[in-house]
Amino acid sequence: DMILGNEGIVSINQKAGVIDVAGKLILGKESSSETSYTLGGGKLRVPEVQKGMGSLAFVWEKAEFETNKVNFGLVNEFGQLSSYESPSVIDIEEGYEQGNLASLKLVLGINGGLNCDRVRSSSLLLGGKLIIDKLPGYQPKDGDIFLILESDEIVGRFREIQLPTLNQNLRFNISELYTEGIIKVEYYERFHDSHNLNNDTQTITSFDPMDLGSIDVSIGTTENAALYINNKGGVTVNQAVIGVSENVRGSLNLSGEGASWRSLSHLSIGHEGEGYFILEKGAVAKDNIVEIGVNTSGKGVVKLKESGTAWTIEQQVTIGKKGSGTIEVSKGGKLHADQINIGGLGGSGSLTLLGGESQVISQKGTTIGSQGIGEIELRGGTLTGETITLGQQETGSGKLIVEGMKSTINSLSSFVVGEKGVGTILHNNGFVNIATSLILAKETGSYGNYDLNGGVLKAKNIIKGLGSSILGLYGGILKVEKVEGGIINVGTTISPGNSAGVTHITGDYEQKKEGAVLIELGGIDLSQFDRLKVDGNVTLNGKLKVQLIDGFVPTLNDSFKILETTSSVAGNFTKIVSSQLLPNNWTFDLSTIPQDGTIRVTDKTPPQAPILKSVSPNFKSVIIEWTNPTDNDLEKILIYKSEESYPAYAGQGEFVPLQDNLGIEIVDGNLKNGQMYYYSIFAKDSFGNISQPLNVKVTPHS
Repeated sequence: DMILGNEGIVSINQKAGVIDVAGKLILGKESSSETSYTLGGGKLRVPEVQKGMGSLAFVWEKAEFETNKVNFGLVNEFGQLSSYESPSVIDIEEGYEQGNLASLKLVLGINGGLNCDRVRSSSLLLGGKLIIDKLPGYQPKDGDIFLILESDEIVGRFREIQLPTLNQNLRFNISELYTEGIIKVEYYERFHDSHNLNNDTQTITSFDPMDLGSIDVSIGTTENAALYINNKGGVTVNQAVIGVSENVRGSLNLSGEGASWRSLSHLSIGHEGEGYFILEKGAVAKDNIVEIGVNTSGKGVVKLKESGTAWTIEQQVTIGKKGSGTIEVSKGGKLHADQINIGGLGGSGSLTLLGGESQVISQKGTTIGSQGIGEIELRGGTLTGETITLGQQETGSGKLIVEGMKSTINSLSSFVVGEKGVGTILHNNGFVNIATSLILAKETGSYGNYDLNGGVLKAKNIIKGLGSSILGLYGGILKVEKVEGGIINVGTTISPGNSAGVTHITGDYEQKKEGAVLIELGGIDLSQFDRLKVDGNVTLNGKLKVQLIDGFVPTLNDSFKILETTSSVAGNFTKIVSSQLLPNNWTFDLSTIPQDGTIRVTDKTPPQAPILKSVSPNFKSVIIEWTNPTDNDLEKILIYKSEESYPAYAGQGEFVPLQDNLGIEIVDGNLKNGQMYYYSIFAKDSFGNISQPLNVKVTPHS
């Protein structure tokens, strides 16, 4: 025995090393004693620890404690408790409490009537880690039962349980650990031999694919379970359910080139529990019909990662049938389905594409928000479908978000935003290509909203249906042949038709100051340049962008009727923008657009100023002669005078008329003798350009 504190005061702080007591460790034996033991490190081995009649402070920190009996309560925050002699009972009289950073180690084996270590106490408050080991050579068998916790009150759970490896087709069942304190050994059929993978994790790595095509498979029925198929492992089944029951998680994971999965009939991911289907690093899967998030409590998650990873669905995939479902395709993964339905029978589903090489193809089309809530978000990658429909039924709500320059949507036929329900598109970047018509709010009572904030929207037609629709043109580029109804262009660049082509707007067209129209010019014939045709009224502001195509170089006075309307035109473009310079300092004249919708190539180079020839002051009159510039487009001479200073520009001062617009002298009478007069003589060409002035001052005299 080791006695600490017989009658006096004793304090021990064990920081390392081993204290091994063969008999009892008695702490504070007599009533007059005071004992303090801090177990701060190393290991304490003693069969029995006994608290005497004196006062005791026992503090257990980071250390191993091996014992079989303690007549006071223990609090284990950071250490490890195990048996002094295994297997045997660890008897703790006044309760045992284990923190989340502590551990309990118990051993299985045969020792007299016991077949395992056991913790026995009035109360057990559990946390941290349970480590189960077994004596060398001891092999548990089917039907073995181990009572490892004995208490009237078991509270909490171990955060982690480490179990030893058993012979093939045997496993531990811990379902009664926290109620009866026991663990069992039971026989079970492995995935190779059974349709039910439950409370287990198994891995298949094989060069010979496993054909289970005649059976149905469940992963995670009443307990969590996972199946891993790696490298060249392959499995074929009839149908499969992953995450069968509520609060149960099932997981199917494929990783590596050659890893494959095939279900011939039906695959459910998240039936009533949580189902996870992960494909990565070149793995491939092929299924017939897929449902993700099947019932209201079901949650299904699918992730396709990395180039070479591919999932083919021969018929339809429903993402969020009645529960919640998500698919994420990233880093070059590919999904090819006959039909995609997101937000099925009242459920909630989402599809996300990440990375420019990721692809999703739906042969017949994609529905976003059939009767539930559906969403697709592109942050790179390509989505292609025969048709795309948002908000299909009255209860359906669909949302599409297009982000990232490498995002592309290709609709090979119609694209409906709000068929009977609600459809919303936020187009912030990337490309949306619609081969036929973009239809907004198709049926009565529906709602369709397309916000073009950036990127490029290309469609043959835009049709506003019977419901409530909004086409928000706030940025980006719109390429469309026909818009049924009117539009307000807040900040988008409208680029008519195909190069070159026509955009026909059957209603009114209003362009705000941040809006623009891009006109491509490839010649002077109607078929060679873009046009904007508006049936209703036109209100203009903002920019006109002009781009030359097909090597075309316009000549002076070429005109292009870019706006066709039989209604009124209010305002005009405030600025013309072109990345290509016209020859000879020419430009486009916009002034006649409100009258006839035409822009004309003009010369913006002013003529030379007239050259003074002679000045003759006379009685109350003067004679001024000059030589006109030789510019071919000279149209007239303008003269202005003042008694104070030279007129700085044409229009300032008093206008002096000429009998001949191109005259070369003026006789100006009715002047005041002795008064200085200032004359400015300007040359103006046919394009409205005005020269610098010829300045002449003269004083009439008697």
